[in-house]
Amino acid sequence: MFVYFKELRETQESFGDFCNRVGFDAIREYVANYKPKTDVSGESGESDGLAEAVKSNTSIPKKLRHRVTVRDDVYSKLKQASVEQGKPMTDMVNEALKAYLEVE
Repeated sequence: MFVYFKELRETQESFGDFCNRVGFDAIREYVANYKPKTDVSGESGESDGLAEAVKSNTSIPKKLRHRVTVRDDVYSKLKQASVEQGKPMTDMVNEALKAYLEVE
């Protein structure tokens, strides 16, 4: 995953911004198809084509992830509840916000 970031990151782009730009599906595909370079210098000259495909893709990712910041105490309680209930924190937050905002 970090090789992908190194190959495709834009100037001054953070890892999180890179992940949002290329999208989870592209990262997962890259990781699934990644073959480490055997040359000690790290330059084998081989490419799996995924880096070029993402570079040429100028469209907006299909699934844009929005970020929300919460206080440390809220995050700690959310994380604890997530472990206790065996649910991902994202699902718990979405359920709570939907109920609070009465969104269908």
